[in-house]
Amino acid sequence: MTTRRTVVTLDGPAGSGKTVCGQGAALRLDATFVSSGLCYRAVTYLAMRDGAAPSDAAAVARAAERLRIEFVTAPGAVRVLVGGEDLTAVLKEPEVTAQTRHAAENPRVRELIGRHLRRMAEERDIVAEGRDMGTVVFADAPFKFFLDADLACRAARRRKELAALGIDIPEERLQAEIAARDLRDATRELCPLRVPEDAVVIDTGELSVEDVVDRIVRIVRGDGD
Repeated sequence: MTTRRTVVTLDGPAGSGKTVCGQGAALRLDATFVSSGLCYRAVTYLAMRDGAAPSDAAAVARAAERLRIEFVTAPGAVRVLVGGEDLTAVLKEPEVTAQTRHAAENPRVRELIGRHLRRMAEERDIVAEGRDMGTVVFADAPFKFFLDADLACRAARRRKELAALGIDIPEERLQAEIAARDLRDATRELCPLRVPEDAVVIDTGELSVEDVVDRIVRIVRGDGD
């Protein structure tokens, strides 16, 4: 008899806290944290490293076909290993961020990434973050959350995250980039960002990471809302 694995999905726009809160929830729930966004970044990086243009749909799809990605969740950080190589820092670089939309808008890449994440969920309990985790990839997940915060808050968070990697980008520029990404994610034809009908919506703007993680964990464990 096969034991049904627990799947928790966290959707939301850039900078809403999906990664840090998802990581914290995964640790508390003894689950594996996975990120579709980091998968698309990894595919983009692999294509660029091979000398392909990120807009070359066929080349990006080939990179997705050979993607071997592992997420290592530990207190304080999540490491991303691609083919055994730690690419945690390089996947957050602005050059990769700016080009990842090509992978995210590629139907073949989305199919492959979705299939890969679903295979992971067959082997272990997971907390999955992204733009379409609760609406497409794990549409039947028992626990769905949508995290959000206002633009200024999200830009400030992203600036702090980049600063920790030694990357200094003005907050005004980050706000403009995130706003443009929000619009692109919400209006694209393929798997647009939207709130799953059965998701718990959490405004993370005035909450600590611990507060958000506590709420997620309580709901998953059936201890409250």
